[in-house]
Amino acid sequence: MLRITPEKDLGVDNYSHYMKRDKRPPARLAMGTTVVTIEDVQALEVKEEREESILAMLGIVGTFLNLFVIVFVYIYTIL
Repeated sequence: MLRITPEKDLGVDNYSHYMKRDKRPPARLAMGTTVVTIEDVQALEVKEEREESILAMLGIVGTFLNLFVIVFVYIYTIL
């Protein structure tokens, strides 16, 4: 098994092992720019609005189910 340990104190390049194996470094190590368009932002906002409305609906349904269970248990304990 190949084990690679970073050698920071010796001044060795920590990323040289990627080049030895002909692999690219992970994306988090790569430097670059990102372009975000208005369309991307609008699509993300629409998606978030839909998620929020679904979560709100689930909250309302959960509240009614909880009230139903409370009433059912109350009636069951009285009888």
